[in-house]
Amino acid sequence: MFKKADLVVTADWQAMKETDERTMLPDFQPSIQVIGVTTELTTKLVLKGTKDIKNVQLHHYRFQFQDDDLWTFAPQFVRIRGPEKRGDTHYPGGGQLLLFLKKERDGRYAPVTGQVYPAVTSILFLAYPGD
Repeated sequence: MFKKADLVVTADWQAMKETDERTMLPDFQPSIQVIGVTTELTTKLVLKGTKDIKNVQLHHYRFQFQDDDLWTFAPQFVRIRGPEKRGDTHYPGGGQLLLFLKKERDGRYAPVTGQVYPAVTSILFLAYPGD
């Protein structure tokens, strides 16, 4: 994993936004519709890559229809939630991650293992909020 990566960092969640990207994953029956997401991260430690990099834009996907994650062997997308309030309950969101990334042409980074199963080995949670 380390060898294949252009950038290996530990980083903290900062923000997340959906992109205009909408695509289908055709290797599933039925095809799974996904939405592009860019998550902004602040680097804490650079283990490989440009040492002075302060922020990383992680390009990944989320399901357009949440029930699609119920399929057997469904894609295991990265799920990094931001802070959220529902009713009187505050959920902290974020966390610290270890990321193994490849640089894309547009300057963003994507998981080394690709977009379909990145949560398996390319992006690992080191600490959850409140740990």
